[in-house]
Amino acid sequence: MRDLVVSFLTLSFVLVLGCSSKEGAFFESTSGSSNDLILISSGDSNTRSVLLYNQDGSFNRILYDYRTDLGLPRGIAPFDSESVVVSLDNTDRVSRVYWKGENAGSEELFANSGLGGAIYQLTTSEAGDVFVVESNYIERYDSTGARVGTPYIGTTEGSCVLSSPRGIFHTSDDRLIVTNHGGSDQLLIYDVSDPFSVTCLSANNIGNNPYGVIEHSDGNLYVVTQGDDQVYRTDSDGSNATSIWSTDTSIINNPTGIIELANGNLAIASSANDQVWEMDTSGTLANTSPLILDPLVLNITDIKTYPANFGGDE
Repeated sequence: MRDLVVSFLTLSFVLVLGCSSKEGAFFESTSGSSNDLILISSGDSNTRSVLLYNQDGSFNRILYDYRTDLGLPRGIAPFDSESVVVSLDNTDRVSRVYWKGENAGSEELFANSGLGGAIYQLTTSEAGDVFVVESNYIERYDSTGARVGTPYIGTTEGSCVLSSPRGIFHTSDDRLIVTNHGGSDQLLIYDVSDPFSVTCLSANNIGNNPYGVIEHSDGNLYVVTQGDDQVYRTDSDGSNATSIWSTDTSIINNPTGIIELANGNLAIASSANDQVWEMDTSGTLANTSPLILDPLVLNITDIKTYPANFGGDE
C-alpha cells in the first residue's frame, strides 16, 4: 500500500509540472517563475545526493542518491525538460539524472572524456552545451556529450588565469563567468560564443576565496566568498565589487552557491551550516530562519533553480 501511495504522489507531481509549462516553451522565461524548483547537490559522505525543493523551501524529493556510486556530487545544473546534469569528483564524470518522462529516476553517463582532475561546479547553455570546472581548466561538451577542445579553456587565456576555479555560470549573451577560489581570488569572464575558441573579457579581484556566482535579472553579478563569508555585488563585467553581506557566520558560513529566486531575492547555500538563507539584493535577510534546513542537506556543493532560463541557469 505504501508503495502504491508513493507512486501515486510521484505521478501526480509529474503531471502537475508537465501541465505548468507548454512543451517547447519550457526555458523561454527570462525571469524566475513561482513554479520553479530548487536543485541542491549534497557532497557529504552520508548523503551524496541531488535533491529537489520547492521555492518556499519545502522538501520535494531526492532525485538521485550517489552513496553506492562513490562519486562526490560537486555541481548540478538543468539540462532539458526531463533531466539535470551532475558533475562528480572521485569518479570524474558528468552524470545525467532524469526526474521526468519514461526514464524518470534513472541515471546515465553524459560525459567523462578529459575529466581526470579535481571536478567542481558546472553550468549549461541554451544550446545544451555543458561547461565543467576541472582542475585549472574548463571542459566543454556539446548536447550529445562530445568533448569540445582539449580542453576548451586552458589555464591561461589572455589576462584570465585559472587558479583553483570553483563556481561557473553561463549567461544569455554567451559569456562564461568563473570564480578563482585560490591564488588570485578573481572573477574571470570569457566570451564562449565560438565553440572553437575562447576570449578573456575581464579578470577582476574579488573578496577572499570566491565560490558561487550568478548573473541576476537586475544586470549585476552576485558572488559568494568562502574566505570571508560574504556576498558581493559587481557590475556586469565583474568590476566595482561591493559587499552586501558580511555580518554573521552563524548564518552565512563557507558559502558555495547562490541563485535568484522567483521574487528576485537571493538564496545562499551555507555549506558549513548546512542551510540555505534568503536575502534581498541589498543584503537584508527575508526571514529570521533559513529557507531550507533539512537533515538531507549536508555540505552543499551547488544550488540552482529548475526549470530555468537557459540564457543563464539561475
